[in-house]
Amino acid sequence: MEKRVAKLYYGLGVIALLVVSVVAVFVVTAGRNEAQASSYPVMAESDSARQTTVDSMSEARMEKEVGEIDDEIDDKRPLSDEVSAEMNDSGIPLVTENPLAKALRSKRPVLADFGRGTCIPCKMMMPILEKLQREYTSKVEILILDVGEYASLSRKYRVMMIPTQIFFDSSGKEVSRHQGFMAEDDIVAQLRLMGIE
Repeated sequence: MEKRVAKLYYGLGVIALLVVSVVAVFVVTAGRNEAQASSYPVMAESDSARQTTVDSMSEARMEKEVGEIDDEIDDKRPLSDEVSAEMNDSGIPLVTENPLAKALRSKRPVLADFGRGTCIPCKMMMPILEKLQREYTSKVEILILDVGEYASLSRKYRVMMIPTQIFFDSSGKEVSRHQGFMAEDDIVAQLRLMGIE
């Protein structure tokens, strides 16, 4: 009888040990998922400046994050100034020029806004940029580029957060860069600094 009780306690001990092991594995896995989720850039909008910021992320870590986004997109586009925009009847990608390369060759100053449709500051800037596109039609090329659609351009121009506005002079040289929401007055002021009225 004592041997049966001992075997019963032994069996219960083994079961308890298995349950504890399963729970431990679950807790460790949940902790990893939480740590992984917290490693992504946290973007917040400041009430005072309405500026998007990224909390203490190193440049290398940001590049890794952008690279992971690129891998998810798997856009199969070349990393040059060309992007595959359409497929022909045979399903072969047609290679077309990206809009930034074309704008930079226009011999006019260029404002390239890198953003994404899901980003709140990007959405807030959209009507401002569209208005400025109409007002500066023959003076400045104003582009609204989605970082998902133009992932290789985002890498090429080292876009680390969205929105990012990059100003190029008429020779195609980058003269200014701004990260976060940029008000219309600030954009116009920068264009004036570049000699555009």
